Amino acid sequence: MTKRAVQIVGAKIRRMREDAGFSQEKFAQKIQIDRSYYGRIERGAQNISITTICAIASGLGVSPAVLLADLTISDCSEATPHST
Repeated sequence: MTKRAVQIVGAKIRRMREDAGFSQEKFAQKIQIDRSYYGRIERGAQNISITTICAIASGLGVSPAVLLADLTISDCSEATPHST
């Protein structure tokens, strides 16, 4: 993901967590992710894997697609796939 895309997704996750009534610490515990790592996700400073997106979505009781719904193609335009 591009930096902008990471920031958009992080902000969406933060809004949804707050709407669900969780503190950052309690939510990170619920989904079994280190709190400091989770904080970086919400700040848009941490690119995350599909596995992490799924864990967060599950904790929020939504489809993973909901977390990515605010992204546009232009938000992703600078992204380049990693080859293995």
